[in-house]
Amino acid sequence: MRLRWLSIAIGLVILLFCGGTQQRVRAQEIRGVSLVGADLSQAIAHVNQAQAKGDQTNGDADQAAEVQAVIAQFVVQERLSKNRLRHNKKNCVGDSNYMRLLHTMLRVGNLEESLKFYCDLLGMKLLRQKDYPSGKFTLAFVGYGDEADHTVLELTHNWETDRYDLGDAYGHIAIGVDDIYGTCDRIKQQGGNVVREPGPMKHGSTVIAFVQDPNGYKVELIQLGTQGTTSESEKQMAAH
Repeated sequence: MRLRWLSIAIGLVILLFCGGTQQRVRAQEIRGVSLVGADLSQAIAHVNQAQAKGDQTNGDADQAAEVQAVIAQFVVQERLSKNRLRHNKKNCVGDSNYMRLLHTMLRVGNLEESLKFYCDLLGMKLLRQKDYPSGKFTLAFVGYGDEADHTVLELTHNWETDRYDLGDAYGHIAIGVDDIYGTCDRIKQQGGNVVREPGPMKHGSTVIAFVQDPNGYKVELIQLGTQGTTSESEKQMAAH
């Protein structure tokens, strides 16, 4: 009996592993209980039901508990593995608790000038661009890497709007750089607008600078390795 329960546990682990990060059990029959499309919690419930129906009278509660322990251990290992894979640029599809920042959307009045700024001056790549004639707008996604692995910018150009009132709620995006002084010099040489020269921030030691895109949006440059605390950043944001 003990061997039978352990074999069930091993079978479940194999099925879950084959299901990948989606943690879905393929169509199988375990002791006459269908696990088609069942998730982990349902699988454990089915094991409990099977144990209650057929083996409670035989005193196999300990074996059922062992099965549940094996499954629980597998779940923990799977989730830890997902965290590692996330940092190794793997997709963690199927984890309902997994979230990732995908993009920030900026409305731009002149798409071509905006693309020149973010791609030519700041070194981003145009990842994809599409026109929507029925809606009279264009979306262009730019960034430093593929959208599957990186957070990017979505530039939205409404064909009938050439400028926007930026208001006073929006702050800025921030980009880390290796050489902030050299970067600012290069941006100025290429015609970019450096509105805050590089240097330590107020009330802190983080070395920052600000440049402005053709639409008036501020972009903060931060010297990597000098970042301060969150409270310092908040103070600097308030000052701008």
